[in-house]
Amino acid sequence: ITYNTLNIKKDFIFIAIKGYTTDGHKYIKEAINKGASVIIIEELSGLKKAGLPHKDSHILYKNKEVPFLIYKETRFLLSCISANFYGHPSKKIKLIGITGTNGKTTTSYLIEQILKSNGYKVGVIGTINYRIGTSIMDAPTTTPESLDLHSLLYRMVKKNVDYVIMEVSSHSLVLNRVDHCHFDHVIFTNLTEDHFDFHKNFSNYFKAKQRLFELLIKSEKRIKCGFLNIDDKYGRKLLNNYKKIKNITLFTYGNSSGCDLQAENISISLKKIKFDFNYKNKNYSVSSGLIGRFNVHNILSAMGIGIIEKISIKNIIRSVLLFKKVPGRMEIIEGEKFYIGIDYAHTEDALKNVLKTIKELNPSNVISVFGCGGDRDKMKRPLMGEVAAEYSDYVIITSDNPRTEDPVSIIRQIEGGVKKKRLSNILRSLTGGRRYREDSPWQDRETLYSSPVKDMKIIR
Repeated sequence: ITYNTLNIKKDFIFIAIKGYTTDGHKYIKEAINKGASVIIIEELSGLKKAGLPHKDSHILYKNKEVPFLIYKETRFLLSCISANFYGHPSKKIKLIGITGTNGKTTTSYLIEQILKSNGYKVGVIGTINYRIGTSIMDAPTTTPESLDLHSLLYRMVKKNVDYVIMEVSSHSLVLNRVDHCHFDHVIFTNLTEDHFDFHKNFSNYFKAKQRLFELLIKSEKRIKCGFLNIDDKYGRKLLNNYKKIKNITLFTYGNSSGCDLQAENISISLKKIKFDFNYKNKNYSVSSGLIGRFNVHNILSAMGIGIIEKISIKNIIRSVLLFKKVPGRMEIIEGEKFYIGIDYAHTEDALKNVLKTIKELNPSNVISVFGCGGDRDKMKRPLMGEVAAEYSDYVIITSDNPRTEDPVSIIRQIEGGVKKKRLSNILRSLTGGRRYREDSPWQDRETLYSSPVKDMKIIR
């Protein structure tokens, strides 16, 4: 089975998928030339586009008669065929799915640490890489295409993996990549602005994330649990939407009172986090080498998985203490008179969390160096600029994988947010603390911005 003509061999099924950058129907001739024996298309017009005649459900090409099928949703069909072909491997393994804008990768590493420390063999599918025990593979995407995913799960079953932890992206949920996965547990971390180039708005983005809980309900696993961060308003919305569903259990975590797992007395430094938590009217203390208040949520959700899987809380706390760091997630390098923090923050909220954490430690100066990737959500660029300007003393905007876009154009979009925030600060000083109106004419703001207040320099 394949959806990519690069992989075709004799007697393969080729499934033509309409992608966002190309259309699989264009490659039907190549598929037949390479030996494909069955072609599946989305619509009959796909053959016309490819310049292929047909008769009686057969493509007529180079003295060959190749049977074809029409199925309107070929991504869904690819998922179904792949799961069947590999014998539904997700049914033979404990599968944990994590979705949300931020925190997926750190949470997956924490769960892996807890499970491995307690004697289980673990597989991980995520942004940084794919891991089967000690074997590590590159990760071309956070969540693989359905065919690749079921192939990977099949390998994990063969390697006697006990648990698979999977970061489930919003793209994968919309594009049917996980439709035929049977989850034991799923986690919702949070929802902030991201991927609007794909989802267009918050409503669509939330619906995409919500699909993971729909899949949990459909899962054939016996014990199923959904973990919700109810400090996040979308976590509370999910709780309200699914609290009456009988075949799943919802487990809440956060700082809010009434959580199943509630964090209290949080303290942070450049070395560690400490906090207390209450579970079933008993208090416990946790210490972790991770940094940042936002990591409290990641630790709580990972501990929740350990608890639901009947690992003792004492062993869970010990596992969290032993956990060191996640590559590129709030990594701290100590210099002689300074610290450098490296973080993957690629959204407004993630950048805000990182910079707020640093500000809490009262440094004399904060210098932010960041950029935004090309061919991705453009709406977040000025918002990230605003955040950087608000929480930094100096902002250096650089290029970050521009792909097909002009890197200078991306930088200027970020710069717009930096200017807006600095302008806001200037206007507060000029108007006795009153902020400028967002709907005021731009030329009025420009006039004020050019006033002789030395608040920012832009160096190109």
